[in-house]
Amino acid sequence: MGADGNIGALQAVTCYHHKQIFERVQAGDYKGARELQYCANEVAEAYNRPEIGNLPGIKLLLERIYGIKAGICSPEGPFAGHEVPEDAAKQLVEVFRKNIMIAE
Repeated sequence: MGADGNIGALQAVTCYHHKQIFERVQAGDYKGARELQYCANEVAEAYNRPEIGNLPGIKLLLERIYGIKAGICSPEGPFAGHEVPEDAAKQLVEVFRKNIMIAE
């Protein structure tokens, strides 16, 4: 697919999903891998909205999907004092559940 690696926050909450992408590539199922990547992209687009933000979005998903309390973003950083509106949080969780495979 043209990439040797990736650095990204999305993989923190989509480990199983990205493992499935990798396994499909290894099996030569590039179409299937690409479709799964498009699904992951939907989540990235959802949390990169200004009212959410990438780090607050990842922390929100860790807590609401996996029950892992990740705390707040650094009080000194670009998301200091940032709170995700509840309607945006619900939309993000909905997009995640619609698009991402998780291990049972």
